[in-house]
Amino acid sequence: MILTWEQFEEAAEAISLRLLEKQKQMEKPFQIICAPARGGLCLAVKVSHLTGIKYKMGSLVGINEQVIIDDIADTGKTLSTWRKKSKSMPYIVTWFYHRESKIVPDFWLREKKNDWIVFPWEKP
Repeated sequence: MILTWEQFEEAAEAISLRLLEKQKQMEKPFQIICAPARGGLCLAVKVSHLTGIKYKMGSLVGINEQVIIDDIADTGKTLSTWRKKSKSMPYIVTWFYHRESKIVPDFWLREKKNDWIVFPWEKP
């Protein structure tokens, strides 16, 4: 499955709306968005612009109101490492989620089946 920049924009908007809705239910708003650089960077920066939630390179230790955004929870290895580094329970958001991932995101847009996914920022 080859994804387009138009699909990326739609995903970023949907994730942004969801985060803003979630934030209304929280005692404290999200303070930071962070992301693994390779897969989550484009999406995290776009969502940061759309929501007004500050983007920070790397994960932050000790901030409870942080969002980790990645393109996909496939095996869950990357997100598991990020969750451990944060030493809090960050809100994890992905564009795609694979049922075999060892990390289940708090929110994901689409379920990954067996198709290989090529994101717009990747070389097809």
